[in-house]
Amino acid sequence: MDRYPVVTYSIRRLIESLVQLETVNSVQCPWTDPEVWTILIREQQNRSKKKNLSPQQALFLSGPDSGLWPLNPSELGGEVHIPYEGATPGDLFILPHWFNFRPERAQGSGSLKRAAWGRQCHFVLSAQDFGELSSAYRTKFGDWILYESRLAYVRYEPETAYSGP
Repeated sequence: MDRYPVVTYSIRRLIESLVQLETVNSVQCPWTDPEVWTILIREQQNRSKKKNLSPQQALFLSGPDSGLWPLNPSELGGEVHIPYEGATPGDLFILPHWFNFRPERAQGSGSLKRAAWGRQCHFVLSAQDFGELSSAYRTKFGDWILYESRLAYVRYEPETAYSGP
């Protein structure tokens, strides 16, 4: 059995629309899908030019800890953090299959952030359905579930937290 459902055209379009939001300034993506990374890097380039910032300051991108081989982000004009720690926080957190997301922490007065080890996330895209969470809106996209925090967005500055290896 695959670790993820198929990354469909509609999921790629969902990701494309999410990364254009003001509430998405960082993305954690565990996939090596070249089409998804082309979308992410294109938005990173657009923001970088528009805001006159370095690519990672404009839109912080973090990939899988195994790397993006054979894709080379710099050949596409992008910069991607490859975490040594498994995954990094992100406003858009595409949940790795191995990640221990704790939905019970997102109930009551909890938050998506608490469910994701206290790390930043405003949106969580998951192949696993955790049901209704009182701290998030839940929208189904085929085999995928998008959770959006009900809390006010707080900008996260990942480039200061993840400037290491």
